[in-house]
Amino acid sequence: MGDPTLLSTTSSDASSTKSTKSSSPWITTLKLLAVLALLYIFICSLDLLSVAFQLLAGKGAGDFLGSGSAIIENPIMGLMIGIMGTVILQSSSTFTSIVISMVGGDVLQPDQAVFIIMGANIGTSVTNTIVSLTQAADRAQFERAFSAATVHDMFNWCAVIVLLILEVSFHILDKLSKMLADALAGTDGKKIKILQYITEPLTHLIVRIEEDVLDLWAQGNCQNCTLLKVYCPPPEEYNYTMLPLTPDLGFEECQHFFNLFDHVQDWVAGLVLLIFSLAILCGALLLMVKLLNSVLSGALSTVINKVLNPKFKSKGVNYLWGYVNILVGAVMTFIVQSSSVFTCTMTPLVGLGLVEVDTCYPLFLGANIGTTTTSILAAMAQSGSGVHNALQASFVHLFFNLFGIALFYPIPFMRFPLPLCKALGRTTAKYRWFAVWYLIFMFLLMPLVVMALSLVAILFYVVMGLVVLGLIFIGIVNYMQNSHSKKLPRLLRDWEFLPEALHSLEPYDRVISKWSCVAKLNDKNISESHMNLATDLKESKNTIPEKSGLDNEAMMGF
Repeated sequence: MGDPTLLSTTSSDASSTKSTKSSSPWITTLKLLAVLALLYIFICSLDLLSVAFQLLAGKGAGDFLGSGSAIIENPIMGLMIGIMGTVILQSSSTFTSIVISMVGGDVLQPDQAVFIIMGANIGTSVTNTIVSLTQAADRAQFERAFSAATVHDMFNWCAVIVLLILEVSFHILDKLSKMLADALAGTDGKKIKILQYITEPLTHLIVRIEEDVLDLWAQGNCQNCTLLKVYCPPPEEYNYTMLPLTPDLGFEECQHFFNLFDHVQDWVAGLVLLIFSLAILCGALLLMVKLLNSVLSGALSTVINKVLNPKFKSKGVNYLWGYVNILVGAVMTFIVQSSSVFTCTMTPLVGLGLVEVDTCYPLFLGANIGTTTTSILAAMAQSGSGVHNALQASFVHLFFNLFGIALFYPIPFMRFPLPLCKALGRTTAKYRWFAVWYLIFMFLLMPLVVMALSLVAILFYVVMGLVVLGLIFIGIVNYMQNSHSKKLPRLLRDWEFLPEALHSLEPYDRVISKWSCVAKLNDKNISESHMNLATDLKESKNTIPEKSGLDNEAMMGF
């Protein structure tokens, strides 16, 4: 006869399990609906973030571009302006559209716009990198997410290094884009809105801006205009140089949050919107990742991983599948009309392990092609004699990305961005503060320093020459250390002869780890790793020795 208490407990557990199983589909459905709602809010927050930066810095960027054509003749200066401009406006589509409008208005020449557009390609990945920081609490997730975010950076930098030299020497992009523009000049175009039809009902309740004013500022017109839209809708034939807008002209006040207050300045609205959009973006993304973690686990996670990262028996099919992913990335980016929205949505999925970095690479390459449609449409919307030049500038954007893909994708050996981004991912997983330093250095300090140096040609060439020679020397020595160390002088077989701060991040980590915010993050991760270790030890009792060995290896990697 059994113990009645045990029978009661067993019966209770069984009923609890049955209840959990029966309610599980409903809970899962609700969680998935919540994920979709959060994804919608996340995409809207990206749109608001872009608007916030345009309100804060749109006029300054337009004035600088409009008055600095002599400076922009310097290719390096143009490249850095492209990076900084896109970082400021948080949208390569917006920035390239402004540049193309300037070309169409004869403020810039197509050959000057080439290098600015190259820089815009680099600057667009800053949003993606910021989004990856939201997964910094988990080292494994952060490594994958940061690798995915920076694969975009590494591809763009690799493409710029090669194509900048070729363009300065042979003007390849300028000549090819001119040939295509000659054939297509005169084609009419208009702005295509797809995702905006879904997001604008919400974002337009918060803020509305007049994007045409950005183009006018860049062309030196309408200097008294405000970007914040007050009256809606403006008639198409209205001339924006004839301001201010008044109700007497038949306008009605726009119905959005910032119009509830009188005479709100652009920078005030931009600052408020920046804080609000960043808070919403981070909150929505963190909640979305947590929900996806709870829903997409176990067997379901394995199935999704196999669907998103198919492994075919044929190597040829696996190779060709990458081109399918490029097409998918291009189509999806065309649909959402923003490479940032697409790549920022993919990054958390890579962090969760649902999409591999190697799968993400061709998707992001496709996104680079898809985003060029915005600039082409902006060029087609120009009028008069400026259409040809505007089209030429927009095709530069397209050819830059096509040539970059041709260089760094078809031959597997040439896919340098993948090992580079994975090395960055490993570094940030070990030293998580490095991600913030990377953002500040790559998208702020380096462009500013290079811009300053490029103002003095001799100084620029001397400094950059020393930097390039130094990098080549370090690369050769590192290769020799790993492959043929005995052929090197004893001193160069390792970097220990240098001060530790020159060959390791450990000295900086010891200092930064003492900061309270970093120390709390480290303590949290150590606590979680101990819990995971305890779970692994319990599970290892029922697993074969090989799997246990792999788990221990993973823990040692941590």
